[in-house]
Amino acid sequence: TSHLTEKGRADLYLKKEKYIIQIWTTGEDPLIAELLQKGYQVIFSNYDALYLDCGVGSWVGKGVNWCSPYKGWQDIYDNDIHKIALNLTKTTAYNDQILGGEAAIWTEQADSANIDAKLWP
Repeated sequence: TSHLTEKGRADLYLKKEKYIIQIWTTGEDPLIAELLQKGYQVIFSNYDALYLDCGVGSWVGKGVNWCSPYKGWQDIYDNDIHKIALNLTKTTAYNDQILGGEAAIWTEQADSANIDAKLWP
């Protein structure tokens, strides 16, 4: 998701036949329903479950990072993307547009010393 996919904008700039939208918001964002209802295919990387670098110290500044708390494997495995879509759209009609989920890890705080622990807790 980006400024191009903000509420009411995606179909102005992105043809649904050409673009797949990756969800980088929370699993409660109403934008997910809008994108599905407009016919876009989506990949979930909702940061409330699928960001592997959450819950550690901020790499710029003090305190924890913006997407804290830490996402344990239970949260990741319990992240039911079809259920998220159902809760937001009230129908299973869009399930074929959901291509899957992708866990994301940003490399500001990941390297060869800690990547295995983050990927395989």
